[in-house]
Amino acid sequence: GVVPAPAAWGGALLISLGVAHLGMTARPMRVALGLLTLLAGFETVYAFLEGSILVTALLAGINLGLALVGAYFIHAPEPEVET
Repeated sequence: GVVPAPAAWGGALLISLGVAHLGMTARPMRVALGLLTLLAGFETVYAFLEGSILVTALLAGINLGLALVGAYFIHAPEPEVET
């Protein structure tokens, strides 16, 4: 299938912004948002290539799992550093 130009540009923009966000931070919430942004860009492009409901459900499950892992790391206690 062919991806329409606006969807390709939007997906590429989201992917590049997600990668840039991941490259600039190490804080758990911002890393989770960067990964979600990158995944949203991938899903935007991939939605035009594959129309299967099962693939859409798998990507939604990945989104939910990533959000849950991000929420866990936001509230996880900081490891103690021995000096």
